[in-house]
Amino acid sequence: MVILSGTFRERADGVARTLYRLSATLSMQQIHHWVFAPLVDEVEGDYLKVHKVSSVPLPLYREYRFSVPTSRLAHQLDSINPDVLQIATPDCLGLFGLRYAKRRQLPVVSVYHTNFPSYLRYYKLGWLEASVWRYLRYFYHRCDVVLAPSERMRLLLAEKGVSGVRLWGRGIEANLFHPRRRDKGVRQGWGGDNCRYVAFLGRLVWYKGLDIFREVYRRLQPKHKELRFVLIGDGPAAPELKKTMPKAIFLGHVDKQEVGRVLASCDLLLFPSSTETFGQSVLESMAVGVPMVVSDVGGPGELVSESQAGIVVKANDVEAFSGAIEKLLNDTTLLEKCRQRGFDFTKNRDWHAINDGIIDIYNELLNGQKAKALSR
Repeated sequence: MVILSGTFRERADGVARTLYRLSATLSMQQIHHWVFAPLVDEVEGDYLKVHKVSSVPLPLYREYRFSVPTSRLAHQLDSINPDVLQIATPDCLGLFGLRYAKRRQLPVVSVYHTNFPSYLRYYKLGWLEASVWRYLRYFYHRCDVVLAPSERMRLLLAEKGVSGVRLWGRGIEANLFHPRRRDKGVRQGWGGDNCRYVAFLGRLVWYKGLDIFREVYRRLQPKHKELRFVLIGDGPAAPELKKTMPKAIFLGHVDKQEVGRVLASCDLLLFPSSTETFGQSVLESMAVGVPMVVSDVGGPGELVSESQAGIVVKANDVEAFSGAIEKLLNDTTLLEKCRQRGFDFTKNRDWHAINDGIIDIYNELLNGQKAKALSR
């Protein structure tokens, strides 16, 4: 099979990390797969081959590149002769892959990893939203299967005219994310075990709700001297955040082997983003036993409502986010209940078990192809 993506750099974003976990499952099941992307890690294996696609810089996203597919890519795909094509991003590369697959009568799986229309207002491009949704309808209607990571995203797509969407959830690497990884030494390095640490985990980009995170910091930091705000991750918003949050702790990029230890050493996760299709940071926070406060818009609200592992508040409401943090920190009984609920919720979220579901979909598509061929 072939996977087309906007990036295959593990540290780039949640989409790339999800594809890495899928690749691990495919390799474990001895399924040969090729990944094509403009940004790639130099990784290969017995069942994985990675190819870099020609590209140009993307003005609004300096960390990403805009794919420029050429006839060379079509020749590469022809030489592979894939059974299934999976598209991670409905960009130029994705559209090229969709058209290629239709010409070759290949089944296409596409995944709504990213809620692109919700980003537009952060770039003052909200007026483009209706046009973007028209394009997305055009794109997804031509795919054989469309997957979404959460029920809320499935319902959003249905509301926008994309029906028949199926769920492909997200998993946890239990060896990396577990409450036992809490480390007093980490806490001592930040300011002591008696302080309370409120974390943000993710790329430091404004559409992750970091304006709300900063306002909560400004409201609570002067009132609670023992409170510390910890930002785990890096991104283009980091310089301004560092200037305007002088008492916050900025860890930058943390290696995946250490993220669980750092996150488990915190007391709460504040994740105000309202653009998430799922909310992997929230799931990982549950796995390490750290309760969270999240927005009621998008995937995180669904996770927390279902697990009862934290508090869901109205999106962009600084007062509600601040009050929820104070409530959790002041109610140790509630805090402990949320910790246990979150851990219990993630116990059966093994990546390989979840990815077995998408492999079942591949087989279903292939069986359908065979049935069509036999009926001709």
